[in-house]
Amino acid sequence: ALRPREASEKTLTTILWGSSTLGAVVGGIAGSASPTTPGRATYVGSLATWSWAVTALTSGALALDTPEGDDTVTLGTAIGLNAGAAIGMFTASEVSPSAGRVLFLDLGGIAGGLTLALLSVAGGAEPKGALLLTAAGISGGYGLSWYWTRNMARDLPFHERAAPPHTVTRFGVMPAHGGASLG
Repeated sequence: ALRPREASEKTLTTILWGSSTLGAVVGGIAGSASPTTPGRATYVGSLATWSWAVTALTSGALALDTPEGDDTVTLGTAIGLNAGAAIGMFTASEVSPSAGRVLFLDLGGIAGGLTLALLSVAGGAEPKGALLLTAAGISGGYGLSWYWTRNMARDLPFHERAAPPHTVTRFGVMPAHGGASLG
């Protein structure tokens, strides 16, 4: 049931679809205006996903016993998702990770989150503590993966890649014992 101070379903639907459409248009323009690679695109998605997860878990833990907990979590996750996407868009060309590196970063986030989530449950942590530990595990796993993969090859657009060494191939007719040959 909607509380009197909340927006109507029609208003919320309009905001949701309007902001999604605006985001798609802005993302399309930004993507076509700047050179991108598969690694850069997955990097932006990865940062958006993991910042969303960490802020969802953190805001969920902080708002667990409050009357407006659902609003707090919704706002926190929206901020986290958009902040992660914005940071990814502004840093993708500088970092320029390969898609493989981004997969390792994602695996680090998964492994860190699962490890601390399972340890917190096995240790009998309260829900608030388990949520915060899981968020810390995701952050730590992603951070360690970032460090461990820092020397992986960068994924550069074609116009930024080094040109291959210039080679010249020449064909000609040369005298040879017993007749002519191509060399």
